[in-house]
Amino acid sequence: MRIPSTIVAAALALALGTAAASAQTAPAGTPGKPPAGNGGKEAEAPAEGYFNAFACEKIDRPLRVAVELLDNTEDNMRLRDVFVERLSKSGARVEPGAALILSLDIETVREGRIRKPSDLVDVYVGMGGPDPNADPLNRQPDSGSTSIDDSEARVRMNIWSNRRDSVIGGPRRKAEGDVVDQLHVTININSRTDGTCLWRGDAIHNLDGGEPRTIGAALMRYLVAQIGKPASRQPIRLDN
Repeated sequence: MRIPSTIVAAALALALGTAAASAQTAPAGTPGKPPAGNGGKEAEAPAEGYFNAFACEKIDRPLRVAVELLDNTEDNMRLRDVFVERLSKSGARVEPGAALILSLDIETVREGRIRKPSDLVDVYVGMGGPDPNADPLNRQPDSGSTSIDDSEARVRMNIWSNRRDSVIGGPRRKAEGDVVDQLHVTININSRTDGTCLWRGDAIHNLDGGEPRTIGAALMRYLVAQIGKPASRQPIRLDN
């Protein structure tokens, strides 16, 4: 079936115009005022990070450990020194030959925004193109004819869907991926003799363009206080 180029252009204009209108959001509330239905109280600031931990076995006190840094970058070694200093002040003893090994894994994760394709409309030009009824999320590259006839075109548009972008339902998937700017810290305490796990803790904290050294130092102090305790998605709020 041949579709005139004017129809293709009209279909694209309709799809793009509808998607733009659907993507608009309601105006934000007045800055500085708490949201409605909160009794006029200021909402608590959202957590900038979360902490998870589990205890495998009981840890004897005072804690005696040898601290090992898994990635000896300059910034990580500075954060390790902050951690060891705080650990010593808490009453623990840091000894190179201790029976327990505390491994410290510190990583800064920074990834840019990633554009995600929309599945609102698909246009194919030429013979041998993909099946217009195929699921666009599982579509395989076309291995048909390499010749293209500009007079042949097929348009596939989602009118309604509760899973994908559609003309009526609007966008269902984010147009862009989130920016990742985080500090990840993992602490493992294991037996030197047989590697038995005694405790493990994982912390992820947003940097939001901040300096990893400053935020990391505050996070090290926070983590020392959590050693030996279990936690499940515990909010982290640091006092820098």
